[in-house]
Amino acid sequence: MAYTAIQSTEAFHQLAVRPEMLGLASRLLGEEAFAHPAHICRIRAAVAGCEPDADPQDYRFIQGCVGPR
Repeated sequence: MAYTAIQSTEAFHQLAVRPEMLGLASRLLGEEAFAHPAHICRIRAAVAGCEPDADPQDYRFIQGCVGPR
């Protein structure tokens, strides 16, 4: 599964804590930013006519909000 492969990659997790990324987020937000420890990868297949689902799909992986119905 692609999602598992990405989550298993150290470089994916290091990206969130790079000083450049945290600095950019801090400048955009106007206050100090931090990287949340639950890193979520958003991926989409490059298939013509493939549209993303309207509802959030995070619940399966992180048990977050199931989104508006």
